[in-house]
Amino acid sequence: MKKPFRIDWADTSPSKHQPPTTHEPLKEYSIKFEKIPKGKKAVPDPGKLGVRSKLGGNPDWVQHPEVPMCSDCKQPMTFVAQLDSIEHDEKHNPHAIDCLSRQQQYMFGDVGMIYVFMCFSCMTTESLVQSG
Repeated sequence: MKKPFRIDWADTSPSKHQPPTTHEPLKEYSIKFEKIPKGKKAVPDPGKLGVRSKLGGNPDWVQHPEVPMCSDCKQPMTFVAQLDSIEHDEKHNPHAIDCLSRQQQYMFGDVGMIYVFMCFSCMTTESLVQSG
């Protein structure tokens, strides 16, 4: 009799082929905040990968809209920020790091984005990642 196939989703042990990940602090970058005039966009060209980080406005979704609901009040959360894969290897990117160097620390999937949301009523936050 065949043994049924079963995946143990609780198994978080590292793969035999990969060393366990260490959680050392990431290198630091400073962020310069600049108020954007009304009618202008903080990210004028969403195709310029690596330089799409911003606060406020509307999310520049990599995939499809995915606004989370507050787990407490069940209302849609407010978009606060998006953090781009800032080390993406492109000529226009001042923080580019050669993708073959294995030195990139801020590459979220395939040039992905971290989105941060907050419920200002309940003071709860949620983040999510989308990648290309």
